[in-house]
Amino acid sequence: MPFSVPQELLDEILDNLAGDFRSLKACSLASSTMVARTRSHLFKMCHLSARHLLAFRDLLRSPNCTFIPHVRSIQAYRYSSSSEDRYFNEVAEDLRRLTNVRVLQVILNIVLDASNVDDYLLRGFFAAFPHTTRFVLLCGFGTKSFAVPLIRTLCMFPALEELQLRDTSTWRVEAAPAGVIPPPKLRSVVLTMDTNGPILAWMHVTGHLPNLSSVHLALVKLRQGPTVRAALQELGGALRHLDIEVTFTPGNYWAPSANVFDLALHPNLQTLVIRDHSDTSLSTPTR
Repeated sequence: MPFSVPQELLDEILDNLAGDFRSLKACSLASSTMVARTRSHLFKMCHLSARHLLAFRDLLRSPNCTFIPHVRSIQAYRYSSSSEDRYFNEVAEDLRRLTNVRVLQVILNIVLDASNVDDYLLRGFFAAFPHTTRFVLLCGFGTKSFAVPLIRTLCMFPALEELQLRDTSTWRVEAAPAGVIPPPKLRSVVLTMDTNGPILAWMHVTGHLPNLSSVHLALVKLRQGPTVRAALQELGGALRHLDIEVTFTPGNYWAPSANVFDLALHPNLQTLVIRDHSDTSLSTPTR
């Protein structure tokens, strides 16, 4: 028996069930009029791991695959200790079919070295999502033995608007290659520890800092203090939100002085957050 409820009202009801996957699945089986809307919620985010990646690839290749336009967010888990991790690069061409993906979150539990860094950051998997507007990178392991090409990785997302780099404290980020500019629509950044200085320096050189509307800096290293101080002076009228995590414990972390914050430079600032993470565990200089 066909539904007599107007489609707009039916869609609103289904939107209120977002997150209730059991109910959404039941609704998708109840009537063809609810299939498209339920799928827009059921397949909004896909979680990818090496163990299930080939099965996911086979679904994408199927002529009967109907969920592709509904996938808007990818969360990927990568482990260099897994022999199946190579699948991420091998299925990259198939993942390119997910053209509506706008959010990419990647958890890297890897040990980078000079022999594998390009495979993890500059080829294959990351190159499959050029339409990403929000990129979140979390790293469980890393290296300081060489400069990680993080800046070139970010340039693989030309439509990027929001960047979050978390738990990358063991990375030594490369200097920006000549002529490489930030994604033009990038407005929001969350940086931490060893990524603060190089990313801000890159944005300073390219003149991108005045475009930022939201900046979150976590645990700025002492050697990065001058770079961060200069960046704060360059942020201008576009800035709406500023969040800085500092430690006033002597050691390897920068503690900004009062004259660093000239609020007159940010007339449109709406929120200012300064978090004190002073702790004896942070007082030992890091090499």
